[in-house]
Amino acid sequence: MITKSPRPPLPNHLLSHPVLLSAIQSADRDRLNAILGEILKSNPPALDIASSALLVNGPSTTDDIENKEEPRKRYEKCLHCDEEYDVLDNEENSCGWHEGQLEPDYDSNVWDDWDEDCHGRIDDQEEAFPEGFVWNCCEAKGDDDEPCMVDFHVP
Repeated sequence: MITKSPRPPLPNHLLSHPVLLSAIQSADRDRLNAILGEILKSNPPALDIASSALLVNGPSTTDDIENKEEPRKRYEKCLHCDEEYDVLDNEENSCGWHEGQLEPDYDSNVWDDWDEDCHGRIDDQEEAFPEGFVWNCCEAKGDDDEPCMVDFHVP
């Protein structure tokens, strides 16, 4: 139902440069953006490669049919699930999310011996103890992987 797009494999010529690969993987995002910008300014073939990989022609939304041939980003971040998705692979069941918030389920046995003075506030334990929370939109348990809303990703 909900799948993450796999990362493309690294080109073989980059694998033969492990120090460069390590430098790329550890570099700050702003530094990589600046370097990529300089490469694209000075190297038209690199600009073509980046454009082919990162842009597509078509409307930016399903409602925007007038701009069919305008270039747009191929990868967007979804408003609902906060995941990056490929606009070419965005189907009606691609995105799952909850419209509400996680709230503590004080009836859960997770909190039976909980002492906030010792263990911290229950409200701050969503990640550590999701089974002790419920979604206020659908009453599903916090550790239940099934979303209550499923639809297209929204940029």
